[in-house]
Amino acid sequence: MLMLGCDAGEGEGEGPSAAPSSARAELAEPDVEAEPDAEPASEDGDDAGGELVIEVSTTGDDDGPRSSSALTPESLVVDAEPLALPWRERGRVEADVELLPLASGVLARSETSYFEGDSERGLVERPELELPAGGLDGLVGRWPGDVWLTTRTPSEAGDRVELGFVHRSRKGEWVPGRHKYRDRWSGEDLGAAKSWRGGMLVRRGSTLIPVGGRKRTMKIGPRMGKRVVEVFESRSGTVYSISERSGAYYAQRRCMDFPCVQDEARRLPHGTQWRFGPQAPRHQHGLSILADLMLEGNTAHHILHCGVHGWTLESLVERPLGLWASEAGELWLSVAGVDGPSSRQLWVRDGAERWHAVALPAEVERFSVAYVEDGDELWIAARQGEHSVVYSTPASPEVELEG
Repeated sequence: MLMLGCDAGEGEGEGPSAAPSSARAELAEPDVEAEPDAEPASEDGDDAGGELVIEVSTTGDDDGPRSSSALTPESLVVDAEPLALPWRERGRVEADVELLPLASGVLARSETSYFEGDSERGLVERPELELPAGGLDGLVGRWPGDVWLTTRTPSEAGDRVELGFVHRSRKGEWVPGRHKYRDRWSGEDLGAAKSWRGGMLVRRGSTLIPVGGRKRTMKIGPRMGKRVVEVFESRSGTVYSISERSGAYYAQRRCMDFPCVQDEARRLPHGTQWRFGPQAPRHQHGLSILADLMLEGNTAHHILHCGVHGWTLESLVERPLGLWASEAGELWLSVAGVDGPSSRQLWVRDGAERWHAVALPAEVERFSVAYVEDGDELWIAARQGEHSVVYSTPASPEVELEG
């Protein structure tokens, strides 16, 4: 799996204000065409019409930005010396529990029950807790206030899909997610994405429809390729997209004009065999995204990072199991070991973007991870004898990492 990330400073905004790149001088003027997938105004209650899509053309070929704007994966290097952090035991439960890999919040499951995190008691069993049908592995967001499950129902012919969403209300009930009076969407080119401002996004072509968040739809805007593959939205509302052009994927921040596209678009390597997974929102504008690249029957693992400082791509051999970001922007990554569940590892990337292996508490082998936003802590749960033991450590260990 690749880990893709976008690093954005606190002053980042949308539009063409990013620093220029050498790619800009290498591109000719764009072809400007009417947006083929623009929705009629009555479809979702907002007038999203009138946008023009810019698909960039080059002089003499159709390759888009040249090699200077391509993303080159950098190998993720982990310091050999394990980092010793202060682990505090939070409590024990007489069950084999697994923490669910949400962006934040502690929700755990055993074979017979569910558990929530408690700052004083560790894991507390919640036998009355109900979770939606459709697979807990599909839950995304922050527990308990902004957690969502997407349902996808394909048509009999397989050429269309119907999207729906459920989320947990303040009363603890699972209710449909809506945009105005609508809670279902169907079409051929539909996608769903978590908005880290809150709620979800329906992507219909290049139109973004908010579900459970702000009320107005928006257009993705000018981009390198016509077909939008994925969208990501940071806590501040900065939108990033992946579009396809001439057998390649291009990553960019949302743009308002052609010069911005020239500056922003970066080509991912190895064509269109990418699959994008869990995300970790960092600060207000940054994102890190796990991604898989399928090559000749093999899977290459990466992390993609994005923001005002551009796009970076890290490659790693181990298979990522989960990704979390602390309040200060440190990244935590759990990876599967080569020798099975007992060889899982926990890594952290510090403020200087150095990766460290983390020394786990004694006798901890197989474990699961959760991030607690209230208190900025990282929790792990591990089976030890007849119990599952919960430990915590600071998620932004500045003092420890400086040494």
